[in-house]
Amino acid sequence: MLFPEFTFTTERVTKNRTLASILSQRVPSVGDGFVPCTVGSQDPDDLVVQRLSCLARERFNYFVVGVLEKVLCQASEECEDDGLKIYSTTVVFDKNGYLIAKYRKFHLIDEPALDKAPELEPTTFKTDSGVTFGLVTGYDLLFAEPTDTFKKNGVIHYLSMGAWKSVMPFDYGLSVWKGFSVANVGIFLATANYQRPELGYTGQGFCLPSGKSSFAYSFESGSFSSFELVVDEESKIINIVQEKENRSIQMEGMDFSRFTAVPVPTDFRNNNSVQVCHGADFCCTLTYRIIEIPFNNFLAYKLVAYEGNRTASDGTVLFPEQICGLVACSTADKMSCNASKEETDYTYSTRFDVLSLTGSFSSRKVVPLAMSGDEFYFPITSHMILTSSQIGNRFQFKYEHDGVSTQQVKFLALSSTDYKIVKNGTFRNIPSMVVFVFSIVITVFLNYRLKN
Repeated sequence: MLFPEFTFTTERVTKNRTLASILSQRVPSVGDGFVPCTVGSQDPDDLVVQRLSCLARERFNYFVVGVLEKVLCQASEECEDDGLKIYSTTVVFDKNGYLIAKYRKFHLIDEPALDKAPELEPTTFKTDSGVTFGLVTGYDLLFAEPTDTFKKNGVIHYLSMGAWKSVMPFDYGLSVWKGFSVANVGIFLATANYQRPELGYTGQGFCLPSGKSSFAYSFESGSFSSFELVVDEESKIINIVQEKENRSIQMEGMDFSRFTAVPVPTDFRNNNSVQVCHGADFCCTLTYRIIEIPFNNFLAYKLVAYEGNRTASDGTVLFPEQICGLVACSTADKMSCNASKEETDYTYSTRFDVLSLTGSFSSRKVVPLAMSGDEFYFPITSHMILTSSQIGNRFQFKYEHDGVSTQQVKFLALSSTDYKIVKNGTFRNIPSMVVFVFSIVITVFLNYRLKN
């Protein structure tokens, strides 16, 4: 069972130190050799960990959960006035209630009330069926670590629990998760995300080694959703349900002032090509053909590009990034390219039968991002192909439609974040990953409240 980050506290603890201190829990060390459920502590600081251990034991299932962990400060450490270090920590309990893994969140983005782990420790655990899972929390997938370490060690199964706050367009959670699985062929990724859609927290689902995926998103805070992945005796997927409902999600928008943007001409039924560059070296080219347009002929697509540093809201530099893409804007002004689906509803009746985005990047760490142009908030999950090649010290990536059907598009992009610059035409190859077909039934609970 996979739970999201802040399941028991709400996301308010990221900004409220007093609340975080009150709701945080003691978490024992891994391998202490005892089952928290059997201790019988009456201390409120042990309650959540103890109850999780008992639930795992009662249900005879693995529990992967995000909790707030409190640790007393050492004399040599810089600490808050409460004398604590408070971490967002993922804990894993086995079927017998033992704590077998814990991972303290290292990449904090706009979470001033919490403490960053003193070091990043890539964490895995192995089930009794022999499957090894790597743990990722929050925005880990945007950073090189811990996933680079997982890849080096042949880990291809990822469990992501977090409070991903989607930002329109290119930081939409479902699109990032799908893109990560496309760029890392053969992985299994399950995501459980905190649900507060009126603030942009929404989305959960699966990406399978076969390339199939199943996603859902929520419209109500505190909502409860579940997924069941059913596998037959021959380990073939026989049932994946994708929920759809046409209602709006409230999301903040990206700041496009830093982007270079060029209009995408509406040259109906002709093959077209347009290029955009940011700086001297980073350029992308869009090749396309539009075969259906709205009755009013209004389209406001732009091709945008940016190369520079990603920063948090307080100005903290997070990592370098290169990103370019086709995006539906609400007006001719590039600042409107962060518009919602409802503000760009011309995409509902616009179709492409030729669509190809090509970019020259400084790294092989490139992820495709896409959202369908229909009324639903789902990524494009089929009929798209990602290819790459190395030319000197640059990496050429192409993300293109296979031409089998027509495509509606809200956005289509290529993104490289937290990459290392390639020098002298050399690059460290990522180990090949072997697709491990396995049988698993996993349920994602969102905002599940434990009761005494």
